[in-house]
Amino acid sequence: MNGSLSCPRKVVNMQFIETIAAMIQRGLIYVDETLDIETRVEIELIKTLISVCTKNVYFEIKRARLIRRLVKIKEEQSLVTEAANLIMEVAMETFVSMQNPEKKRSTSFSNKSIGST
Repeated sequence: MNGSLSCPRKVVNMQFIETIAAMIQRGLIYVDETLDIETRVEIELIKTLISVCTKNVYFEIKRARLIRRLVKIKEEQSLVTEAANLIMEVAMETFVSMQNPEKKRSTSFSNKSIGST
């Protein structure tokens, strides 16, 4: 009887995770669309999506991508210290699980920021 009760809970959890993943994906589309709009709006949207992804292992790569995007904005604004602090929040293991082009961009910045501190 206990086995049958836990199965619906797992289904509900997966549905919840899939719903959150879809919301994050939609948010990423909005981030891409806001490139020409005011940067402040883009930053707030990225920070909101990062907060949704935080402390959830299923969204760690999406969080790393969002942080990488925010780091790029901070670099363009010449806020290198803030950018370095952001990139250091992401676990190196997350970079390892990212695809190669993403990994190269993120780890190269991480290495530069560590070397400059």
